[in-house]
Amino acid sequence: MSEQGGFTGSRQSDGPENTMSGSVDGVSLQAGEIGDIHFGSATAPLPHWIPRQLPRSPSHFVNRMKEFDILDRWSRERTDHNLIAAVTGSGGVGKTALGSWWLQRDDGRFPDGQLYVDLGGADPARALPASEVLGRFLRSLGVPSDRIPVELDERTALYRSITAERALGILLDNAFSAAQVRPLVPSSGSSTVLVTSRTRLTSLALDGARFLDLDPLREVESVRLLAETLGPERIRNEPDDAADLARLCSGFPLALVVVGARLGVRPRWPLRRAVEQLRDANRRFALLALDEETSMGAVFDAAYADLSSPAAELYRRAARLPVSEMSIPLLAHALDLDEDVVESALEELLDAHLVHEPEPDEYGYHDLLRAHACDIQERPGFGEHAVRRVVEWYLVALVEADSAVNPFRPRLGPGFADRGERNRFGSAEEALSWCEHERAHIIAVFDAADARGWDDHVWQLCEALWSFFLHRKHYAEWIGTHRRGIAAADRLGLRRVQVRLRCQLGFAYLDQRRFDLVNEVCAVALATAETADDVAGMSTSLEQLGKAARELGDTELAVSHFERALHLATKTGRTRSIAIQSRFLGGALVDAGRPADAIAHLQRSASLLREIDDRYGLARVLTELGRVHRLQEDLTTARGELREALSLLEDSASPSYRAEVLVELADCAELLRSPMDALALLREAAELYALVEHPRLQSVLAREAALRGRAH
Repeated sequence: MSEQGGFTGSRQSDGPENTMSGSVDGVSLQAGEIGDIHFGSATAPLPHWIPRQLPRSPSHFVNRMKEFDILDRWSRERTDHNLIAAVTGSGGVGKTALGSWWLQRDDGRFPDGQLYVDLGGADPARALPASEVLGRFLRSLGVPSDRIPVELDERTALYRSITAERALGILLDNAFSAAQVRPLVPSSGSSTVLVTSRTRLTSLALDGARFLDLDPLREVESVRLLAETLGPERIRNEPDDAADLARLCSGFPLALVVVGARLGVRPRWPLRRAVEQLRDANRRFALLALDEETSMGAVFDAAYADLSSPAAELYRRAARLPVSEMSIPLLAHALDLDEDVVESALEELLDAHLVHEPEPDEYGYHDLLRAHACDIQERPGFGEHAVRRVVEWYLVALVEADSAVNPFRPRLGPGFADRGERNRFGSAEEALSWCEHERAHIIAVFDAADARGWDDHVWQLCEALWSFFLHRKHYAEWIGTHRRGIAAADRLGLRRVQVRLRCQLGFAYLDQRRFDLVNEVCAVALATAETADDVAGMSTSLEQLGKAARELGDTELAVSHFERALHLATKTGRTRSIAIQSRFLGGALVDAGRPADAIAHLQRSASLLREIDDRYGLARVLTELGRVHRLQEDLTTARGELREALSLLEDSASPSYRAEVLVELADCAELLRSPMDALALLREAAELYALVEHPRLQSVLAREAALRGRAH
């Protein structure tokens, strides 16, 4: 096949058959006898020359059905104009394979042939000029070389004339610029031009182009590609290692094919061996190269070399941060850059497909690209400075989030005192939603601070995470961070901080009904608070110990703990602390069979919380009051208090608190002999508990099932 590709087609003749072998460049005539010959105009080439130049499709290809569907839809939607589809993506992501496969899926769409050219890529020194490509295309379409004009505009005009009535499929691979592409677009309304490029050729939009960003393969598709390369049996025998390989190759088909080729010639190698090599930063890119032209490292190097200095700096430095997705404000703070500089550099990196935008205004790396960026030398000490600034950025954000959710709670961290009145969050729900969205990054930042021994940051992050964990749970992370936060406070000799964090940890154990751990953690907190003369800490420690005693059925001990906690809270003079301890004492007095005393304490708590406009705290007290009045069978009062509690929690981002109220209302509904209402309330409560994986979920589900059985 020639550079222009093979030709197919025939012309009927009564004369002897002529055969020909070898390469053809342009038109070749063969005849047994040649008489008078008249060569017609160059604009009327022989009709039977049909170029078929598309590269042979790769032997292993995972169909990208989503992308094929998009291209098919675009093809159907065109009316009287040709289709220009610009496919962009990182090097090694499979743009050429996609284009070649799609254009060859149905040859009937292009009865006049398919043209292909590699335009040379992003390197201006290698980029083919449009004039040279037009010469190749014209010869491929049957124009004799001596009839091809010299000037670009004349070649363009001839090309448009020849293609005006033809239906061609054209793959312009590895384009450098829109100017390079534009003269190669045929004038036929039934032709399709598919352009591939590592950068977005935005100005092609002026020519009506549609743009398709080609992402790396998903994990399941990556494993399927490995199976096609290595055989399904090998993948079935080592499924976990195959999944690890897929992740380590970040879904880049070139990387997967290279790894597959290496493993294919080593059938006795376990996949685990390749996994371990890819995890070794010093060997990773050596494994991902077969030769200079088939190398992921070389592909990324070429893209990096074309970056401007600011974009190259951002590419190197952002990869060293401990978070996988970053905003412009975070990057500007971490890297000591102006936001407009960061935004401009990110646009360039996005166009070069060296970073991606998983969500609007959030930027990240595929793992292989992050590894490549981190391999590039950076000045000593820069990484630690940038990581510290990221930790500080998240600490400030968490302080504001915690303050938005609970503005009443006293804090120990200096960030709360320095914050002033500023807050980026307009509501508690907005603050908790941000924490949920950033949860993985928050934990990564915490891990980074802990690994570096930044104890002062570690304990402050713990304290600032309190409201998030209280409302959204995430027990494993709650417990893991707080154990390390307590250790950090211990190393710093901060006894009040130790007490605060131990009580926060004790709350997690209470939710999980691990009462032995509550007693263990909070007994130490109480002793530490007594040593430090920390009155507020003693009160909170006793509160947690009282809750554990109440859950264990030791009502007398619970009342004792809560009475002492209320006494200490009164000494602090803090209205909210007094209200909270009055609420817990009231609940324990109900269990002790003293409803009148319980209601008095609960009503006092509600009055104090109304004074300071603590809606969440008030909702919790009203829930307890509703329970007391339900137990007294004063269902009218109980339902009124519970409905008010539910309304106060209407915009709450705490599903478990709403669920608790719904369960109490279900109790009332059962007493009113309304089982269907009770079922609906329990079902809603279960859905809310499920959102936070609350331990009470199973008991609510069991109760719902039992009630359904009785109802039927």
